[in-house]
Amino acid sequence: MIGMVRCSSWILVLTLVGQIMPVVADQPAAVRIAGSAWIGDAPTRLADHLDLFNQGRKVSEPRIEVLQFGSGHDAVVALMRGEAEFALGATTPVAVALMGEMGEAGNRPVVLASLALSNRSHRIVVLPESGIRQPQDIQGRRVGVMMGTSSHFGWFHFSRFHGLDESSVELVDLPVSAMAEAMLNGRIDAAVVWDPWDVELARATGTTLIEFPLDAIYTVNWLLLADRQLAMSQPELLERVLHGYQAALARMDSRSDETLSLLAGLFDTDVDSFLARTDGLLWRLGMNWSVLVSLGAQFDWLTAQPAFGQQPAPSPSDYLLGEPLRRLSPRLVTVPPYLMVAETTSDTAP
Repeated sequence: MIGMVRCSSWILVLTLVGQIMPVVADQPAAVRIAGSAWIGDAPTRLADHLDLFNQGRKVSEPRIEVLQFGSGHDAVVALMRGEAEFALGATTPVAVALMGEMGEAGNRPVVLASLALSNRSHRIVVLPESGIRQPQDIQGRRVGVMMGTSSHFGWFHFSRFHGLDESSVELVDLPVSAMAEAMLNGRIDAAVVWDPWDVELARATGTTLIEFPLDAIYTVNWLLLADRQLAMSQPELLERVLHGYQAALARMDSRSDETLSLLAGLFDTDVDSFLARTDGLLWRLGMNWSVLVSLGAQFDWLTAQPAFGQQPAPSPSDYLLGEPLRRLSPRLVTVPPYLMVAETTSDTAP
């Protein structure tokens, strides 16, 4: 078993069960989407910048606003805390949140759609002076991992793929923003990160990092979550959110110079850098078999983690709500209804 140094961020979602407050019945002044800094979340930023989530909004309806967080993990935590009604996150923090909520009736989020797929966004980075030149050199070292995130699951695949002796590697649970300092002061020898944190680490350390990409080892599925009670009681609000994403993706698919310049600006970079950073990213709105399978794989992996006490894996079909997207565009939903949550207000718990 891989040695683990503390696990505050890994356990954070699990400790939220007793902190979650019931959804307030009164309609809020604004409905909030928790987005993240990952470039795969570009559709959220574009839709927010162009106010696409509020197109066709009636005066009596709430505005939709976007809140920015440092990671999908933090965005999902914000949803679980009641600080947002929607959130974007990779499958790992989504599965952590859902399993942490098992046994709590009526407040488990639902997955509305997949928004992006990427197999090139994650990598392991080391300093040149670390002496690490191949994956096997990581054995006996300390690796910084933000537990409960997609990088945690990515490390699992990386270590298994390269046949590393997991018992010889010490995992240090750190926020991704703290990885550079930890590498410079010798607390860790390697860090598992995702775009754009590899760029931030290179800038903070002032050197060209050695990278071990997770290409062809791990594909990240980026999911849109919604508060379950809101999803069941306000389907028109869900459709407005999905319409906003569909409009943003249509603009992105056009690949016009104007849209590319706007997207690059939203991520504080130039067009060439934006295109390079999005190589291997596929933006598509959908509820397909990839969502079902990837969520199931995450549940199976989590059941083997000590933090979950060997609890049984739930069924992904307890959390997939595809009807709102099906009403928007039937061709975008390929998961059959019997493998998804029934859209009803009479029973909000799976």
